[in-house]
Amino acid sequence: MEKVAVSLDEVIPGMITAESIMPNEKQIILQKNTELTTNMIDLLKKWKIESIYVKYQQAAVSQAHIKKPLPVKSHQLRLTYPSLQKKYNQVAQISGNIFEHMRNMEYLPYDLFRQLIYPALYDLLDEPELLTRLYQLKPFMNDIHCHAVNVGLIAGLIGRWCGFKEPVVQSLILSGVMHDIGKTQIPPSILKKSTVHTLEEKEILKLHPFYGYYLIKSVPDAFPGIECAILQHHEREDGSGYPQGIKSAAIHPFAKIIAIADVYDTLTMSNDKKNLNLFSALEIIINKMFLKFDPDYCKIFVRNALHSLNRATVLLSDNTQADVLYFPCFMSAKPLLKRTTGASLDLNQTTSISIIDIISTSSCTAPS
Repeated sequence: MEKVAVSLDEVIPGMITAESIMPNEKQIILQKNTELTTNMIDLLKKWKIESIYVKYQQAAVSQAHIKKPLPVKSHQLRLTYPSLQKKYNQVAQISGNIFEHMRNMEYLPYDLFRQLIYPALYDLLDEPELLTRLYQLKPFMNDIHCHAVNVGLIAGLIGRWCGFKEPVVQSLILSGVMHDIGKTQIPPSILKKSTVHTLEEKEILKLHPFYGYYLIKSVPDAFPGIECAILQHHEREDGSGYPQGIKSAAIHPFAKIIAIADVYDTLTMSNDKKNLNLFSALEIIINKMFLKFDPDYCKIFVRNALHSLNRATVLLSDNTQADVLYFPCFMSAKPLLKRTTGASLDLNQTTSISIIDIISTSSCTAPS
């Protein structure tokens, strides 16, 4: 499709950029082939962009593929959520573009995160049972930048579950999305190395909280607390973390929440053979609740996460299915199950059978 120059006043959501949009020679606002949203168009107006090149695509055509069932790459009975996946992929792409643009640059395009990424993630918080739905979209998360989006979403969920008001939730979302922003200053040869890192390389990787802190400190209007979250998200309650090795009282609340979201997502979301299902990941979080993580935030996170798994249908290690009835033990991710035969099975009372995967949750419905 040929590119067409369109006045910004005539640009509508659903159009596709035919060229990267650059207000100057050094900065890219949006990459080529980006599907425009209302927030993006508003941002372009703030940058005083008068016209852009687009591949025009009517909104109806652009939205048509949302209703098509997506190919399932994991367990054949697992359901997916096309509308959620489309929204998720869009914000992950934008986030990835910003991260790639920042590589080896010495400034942080904070307004792009605040005006583009935050509104999209805040809207996604309204998705029912978002935590389990993100897990079921895991097979489609092929970009390393998905981790930043996931941590932002999970941190926002924890903020809501804590009863925080929107400005605090906004700061948590931005803290989560930008928590690893310092990695843009680390050489790709180290960051993307597929083999085991040397001790020297590991020490360089551990500098990313400092790099991120210096980047966010250069932003005069950044929300309070974000700089601490970026600097301290690898600190631990017992002082065993890095880069400063500080203990509980010295760690900012935002950093404590990001730490939980970061570890949980690493355990469950990345495309790696070591990934765990939600139950196993939550059990690890529970076991580290008093030594590594803030127990109060952990309890809130675990309680709400387990609640979202009530009535889920799971695949067991003996290749049978069962439904989650409830969690009989306080702060345990091992549920009481009802097998398809009608028999009950308490995973707290056995070590021979475990949960392998989640097939569906209580609110799962097939895509329309």
